[in-house]
Amino acid sequence: MRAAATFPGAGKGVESAQKGMKLPVEILTPKDVLAILDQCKDTVTGIRDRALITVMYRSGPASARGTRPATEGCGPTYLAGGHVIRGRR
Repeated sequence: MRAAATFPGAGKGVESAQKGMKLPVEILTPKDVLAILDQCKDTVTGIRDRALITVMYRSGPASARGTRPATEGCGPTYLAGGHVIRGRR
């Protein structure tokens, strides 16, 4: 038997508990980034994730470059808790 949350339309019209929640900005040290990269497996998706994390870390925050973020209107991209997330307005 399936859980109620798996049926089509489940939760429709219910706001997310995370709506409007803002995560604190966390500046990662090189040691933190290496720890995250070590968690990426040697699979196709792990290699992709490692490449994306590396490019994002090396590019630095958009404000430091004096340019707008590539995802203008969507907010900057951060690493939080080992997950890649996009900031939202």
